Amino acid sequence: MKSINFKRLGVGLLALLFLGCFNDKTQDDTYDKINDEVKPLEDFSKSPFKSLVPKKIDNSVEVVVHEFEIDAKKDKIEIIKLDKEQFDLRIEESSSNPKLITQWAKGLSESILINGGYFDNTYNSTGFLVVKGQVLQAKEYDFQKSGLIEVKNDVLRIRDLLTEPIKPGETFDYALQSYPFIIKNGEGWIAEDTGLKARRTAVGQDDEGNLYIIIVKNGNLSLFRFMEELLKTDFDFKYVLNLDGGGSTGLVFRYADLDVYYDSFYKVPNVLIFEKTND
Repeated sequence: MKSINFKRLGVGLLALLFLGCFNDKTQDDTYDKINDEVKPLEDFSKSPFKSLVPKKIDNSVEVVVHEFEIDAKKDKIEIIKLDKEQFDLRIEESSSNPKLITQWAKGLSESILINGGYFDNTYNSTGFLVVKGQVLQAKEYDFQKSGLIEVKNDVLRIRDLLTEPIKPGETFDYALQSYPFIIKNGEGWIAEDTGLKARRTAVGQDDEGNLYIIIVKNGNLSLFRFMEELLKTDFDFKYVLNLDGGGSTGLVFRYADLDVYYDSFYKVPNVLIFEKTND
């Protein structure tokens, strides 16, 4: 049984209240909701797949569905494992033209696309963000509570900013800061259960560098319960970093014979795209 780090429970009430406020961010009414003028792309309507199914697709992609019960109802966490050598990550951003997840996926092939980081009511990122080497948001969250998804010199990794903060003048190909860590150094990292439930998006990495895309589309999980269920899986996560969730959560999986999407409820200004390499 993988462990939950309870040493941090003694940090104090103020820290827990801070985590409680920020771990379960929800969208408010300032964000655009789906309406009759905003529709998913037409080509998705013909997809025979309504959800991901457990399957080892090839030597680079495996889909695992972790099922469990909560409040006497069945639910699931969908996990996509990607071989580190066969997928590249790029980040796309447009605060001036945010889109639904399916709209971001126009022209996508042999790739998996998910929503990215937190943003404000003007669709600007609220954490450190670099796209194609350009810093689009220099503001940084508290290093003690956040992590960084980075691509530097074609190497993708999740970085603990507590032990390795961003250096002045440091450059990246792509980088996106988010919070909180759900799992860090193989241990559960959420201190208490706030009871606030939402749809969830997260990314993970193991000690070998393999990547994990993690989705909860039904909105029934608190971050604490999310952590507990991930620790029950057979994966040896080193890191799992939470991304924006709630109405922002979305996935487009277009790979091999699968064409699956879970659309976001709101338009989002940045997305992560994991694309099969041509090597």
